[in-house]
Amino acid sequence: MAVVDKFTKGRFSPGNYSLPEAVFAEGGMRCIISGAIPNANDDSINSRVFFGKVPSAAVILPQSILYHSGITGLTDFDIGIYRDGALIDIDAYADGLNLSSAGNKSMTAALTTGNVGRRVFEVAGLTYDPGCEYDIVGTFKTAATAAGTMEAFLYYAKK
Repeated sequence: MAVVDKFTKGRFSPGNYSLPEAVFAEGGMRCIISGAIPNANDDSINSRVFFGKVPSAAVILPQSILYHSGITGLTDFDIGIYRDGALIDIDAYADGLNLSSAGNKSMTAALTTGNVGRRVFEVAGLTYDPGCEYDIVGTFKTAATAAGTMEAFLYYAKK
């Protein structure tokens, strides 16, 4: 077996003379706290919850969490990306969350190993940073048949 040195996005190898991108080496953690978000017992399919805006170069962190009461009927809730009201990806961050029993869920549950730590514009499918803000939005994919509440803590890193 060989001993090797491995370098990350936050620490390039000594032979690489370019600096790592600031969000990976010096990014500061921020948090959007939604407060209690009530829903009615007749919130229908495609109802949306706009959790907050984040910079396109931000990295949504896996510590982001959604707390919720038991919202009967809401067995499919997605978290995705919008820009200026236009849908980019409905389930980029979470797909099919079941909120029918009280608990908490990861807001980044849909991210796979290769996608964790990617900037929002990369998760949105772009290869360049458009220098804008994106909305992180939850969408009811099934109708709620009972009232309830949810509250999000959306953590992200940015420079």
